[in-house]
Amino acid sequence: MLRNKVREITKSKEIKNLWDKKAQNFPRFGEFKDEDNIIFEYFSKDGEIWKDKIVLDLGCGNGRYGLFFATLAKKVYMLDISPKMLENVANDAKKFGFNNIEILCYDWSDFEPKDLNVDIIFTSLTPALNNFENFKKAYTLAKEAMFYVGWGRVRESKILNEVFKSHNNNQVVLPNGAEFVCECLSKMNAKIPEIKYITKEITHQKPLQKAILDISWQLEAHGIKPDLEIIQKIIKDYTKDGITKYTTKMENGLLYIQK
Repeated sequence: MLRNKVREITKSKEIKNLWDKKAQNFPRFGEFKDEDNIIFEYFSKDGEIWKDKIVLDLGCGNGRYGLFFATLAKKVYMLDISPKMLENVANDAKKFGFNNIEILCYDWSDFEPKDLNVDIIFTSLTPALNNFENFKKAYTLAKEAMFYVGWGRVRESKILNEVFKSHNNNQVVLPNGAEFVCECLSKMNAKIPEIKYITKEITHQKPLQKAILDISWQLEAHGIKPDLEIIQKIIKDYTKDGITKYTTKMENGLLYIQK
């Protein structure tokens, strides 16, 4: 059942506000790319793995994955820290006629999932599992499996490197990802699956002001206060006729974690 009112318990207002800003740019249900199809196929390799299952999409964002799984599963919990993201989930669920999802607005660090009965947890690029305690909580909750999409070994962007260096010589950080999760599994004496890596190069093309906002967001996500004047000066070298163009190379790691 889709709840009309989003339940919200979160201490970290700064994190919530950060992801609220990102909600307008995150892909929505139906806005799939080639790598999304790889993800869907990889986590459906055991045939009807989703049939009659209760799923938690942890850090669901705008819900493009969780709503897809809702076409296959019995029920999907959609959990995120951002009310704006979850508002988009609710709107898309209504638009496409989903009646088997439940929306939960929480900071995973504060969330006590004792009332949830979950067969499978799916999570994609969420910072919610960037520490051992939070990962262990998720692993313990999932009765059958965790399907994890995280950072791999590569994150390269010339423009981001320049911007970060211009802010007190900071560096772009590669967040904890698939290899970190394997370390967590080892610490718990759990079975460690093979990591499937996906490498992609993204070409960004957007209006100058939007590029400034997006790159400012990256700084904020690293806890750095953006200097808009410095950012604009750097970005102008990547801008022609009001359109900013730059590339990012990144690698994702997929883990099919069976209990």
